Amino acid sequence: MSTMAEAERELELRDYLRVVWGRRRVVLGVTAATITAALAISLAQAPVYRATSELELPAGTAVATAEGKSVSDVETALFRLRSDAITGRVHAVLGSAPPVTAASVPGTPVLRVTVESSDPKLAARAADTYAVEFLADRRARALAKVDEALARVEPRLADAEARHAALWKEIEDPPAGSRELRRARLEPAIRRLVRIIDEDSLVRDRLYEEKAIILTS
Repeated sequence: MSTMAEAERELELRDYLRVVWGRRRVVLGVTAATITAALAISLAQAPVYRATSELELPAGTAVATAEGKSVSDVETALFRLRSDAITGRVHAVLGSAPPVTAASVPGTPVLRVTVESSDPKLAARAADTYAVEFLADRRARALAKVDEALARVEPRLADAEARHAALWKEIEDPPAGSRELRRARLEPAIRRLVRIIDEDSLVRDRLYEEKAIILTS
């Protein structure tokens, strides 16, 4: 029984080999076509090069979105990197703006900016350009914030100083009446103005110090 079964399997195998041999040209043709197609696809796919540039983020806390969700410094930075303002400047410098990604370096305030491109030189230049434009954008926004604060405090300070000078002029050169009585009446207003001048002068000086740090960083 066993011998007969083995004989039948041998016959089946021979029949199979006979069929394959008879159609060897078709089999070889299909195999060659598959290999050729795979090689063509592989060659058609251009290699992708990756370049990175590192940025040190300023110390700070996470910010909150309008929906109340907490957003990390990395997410905020990535949002700025992909903004129209920065990608537009990168495009203006390089003629294109390859896609950019960013990730933090664990345990450090460093942000790693990564760009991929089929052109290795473009990938390297784009990573550096994104980093440069990100820093320029951050500096411009910081300066704008300081200038906005100065635009509020300086007119208020100038007005307080002018009113303070006017009150002293009124005391020193009264049109009529006692100088001491006039001074006693105007003293509370003068003290309030002096307090405003001192506070706003301190704020103004700190803003100019902050501006100098931004400009030299």
